Formats: sequence, structure tokens, C-alpha cells
Amino acid sequence: MSSNHATTAGESDLPPRLSRAQEIAATLEAEIRDQDWPVGWRVGLRTEMMKRFEASPTAINEALGILRDRQLIEVRRGPGGGVFVASRPPHVRLGVVHLWFNHTNVSPAWMFELRVRVENRAVPRVLARITDADIERLEDLLRIIAGTDDPEAYLEAAFGFHDVLVRVAGDDLLSEMHRMLLTVLRVSRARATFSPDVEVHRPRSVMIHRELIDALRTGDEVRFERFIAAHFQTMMRTGMDIGSDEAVAVPVWSNLPAGSSRDT
Repeated sequence: MSSNHATTAGESDLPPRLSRAQEIAATLEAEIRDQDWPVGWRVGLRTEMMKRFEASPTAINEALGILRDRQLIEVRRGPGGGVFVASRPPHVRLGVVHLWFNHTNVSPAWMFELRVRVENRAVPRVLARITDADIERLEDLLRIIAGTDDPEAYLEAAFGFHDVLVRVAGDDLLSEMHRMLLTVLRVSRARATFSPDVEVHRPRSVMIHRELIDALRTGDEVRFERFIAAHFQTMMRTGMDIGSDEAVAVPVWSNLPAGSSRDT
């Protein structure tokens, strides 16, 4: 009996199995995202999809219903009809990285804005609490930010850098909120790529992080406050995000010290 119980417990830890319709919807959504199909692109006919996926009409209709609910496709009837791209998956540019997300009930841009606000509440306490071990960890993460060719590694290092700052602040509630937001952004993220101008803008991002570390190491409160203020003095504008038909809030970094630029 204990063996059966263990098996049941193990199975309950596995992610839920996708239905055939969910699998088809996920495949089509990935194609729309990864192949950069524009709005109005003809995806195909129901009959073509039935043949391609070796699926029943019911499964195809359910898959298309999922994509319609996400506002990714529209179905046009009559001559010249079929399934067409209606909008692009959520897409945010964060510094030198382009991020694509699976559709969720919460805007990724909204989550990024909330993450910034949580960190902004925490950082005033960092200078008095930072340790040598914390600074070494920040240095390790900055080396990845500066040198990696992997956009996922870059993004995780940038997330980790700011998570250290929030943790050091010593507010357990803010720290837990920050980590929860990072977790949601990780699990909903579908793809990350560097922007074509990464080598132009990465040095400026590295410089901002370097200034923060040096200010923390030397205990320079004025310098730290100057650069952390530059990091967080943002406006939120609503606009059409790159590659998306969704109106999203995009952080605009302003009032940076001379020689600085938008930062992750």
C-alpha cells in the first residue's frame, strides 16, 4: 500500500498532461512567435491542419478556439478564407534583450513594472547591509552580464543581480514578492534573444551595474543614491510594443548620469 501511495504522490508532482488540442495550439503559437509571422499571415485551412497534425476535426476546432481566446488568430470563412494571424504574442524589449511570452492573464510589461517598484522600495536599505560576500556575488553576476553570448544567461544574471539587492535590504515581504515576480516571468517566458545592437548598448548597461557595485564596496552613499536614482527614475508610457499588437507599458529610463543609457 505504501508503494502505491508513493507512486501516486510522484505522479501528482508531474506537470498536467496536455490534451491533443492544447498540444496543437502550443505548436501553432510557437510558430507564430518564432517564425515572426505578421498580422494577416495565412496559417492555413482546418483541413490542412487536420492532415498535418493527424487530428480530428474536434481537436483542431478546440485548438483554434484556444488561439482565438488568446486573440492570436482569426478564422475567415468563404473564398480565400482560412486561419490568419490576428496578433503577435506578447513581446517586451528589456535593455539589450528581446523577450517573448506565452499568453497569460497578466501583462508581462505590468509584471516588469511591478518588479521595478518592489526593488525601488527595497534598495534604500542596501548600503548599510551589504557584505563582502554579497559584493562578490554581484561581481560574479556582472561578469556574466558583460561577457555571455547566451541571452537566457544574460537575463538570469541580470535578474539575479537585482534579486541580491532586494534580498540584502532585509525586508522579507519585498524579497518574497520580488522572487515570485521573477518566477512568473521565468515560467511565462517563451523565448529570449539579444537585440541586433547588443554590443552597442551592453557596455552602458555594464557601466551602470559597475557603478552600483563600486559605490556599495566603498560605502559611497552619494554615488550609490545617484546611480540607483538614475536606475529607477522612469516614466511608464503606453504604446505598441515591438512585434506586438498588444498595448503594453514599457519602461523608459530617463535622467541617467552622463554616458549612461537604458539599463536592465
